[in-house]
Amino acid sequence: MDNVAMIGVMTNRTKMNTDHVLENVTRSINFIWCWKIISVRITILRN
Repeated sequence: MDNVAMIGVMTNRTKMNTDHVLENVTRSINFIWCWKIISVRITILRN
């Protein structure tokens, strides 16, 4: 395997990992937002 192919594989992997991380971060943010909205609604209902 020459260096060019090696670099190509590495950049591909890094890109996939970055996409994966971004996806997870987005999911976490959505999850947190859902919880915030739900808790706010519960608080409103209780009052």
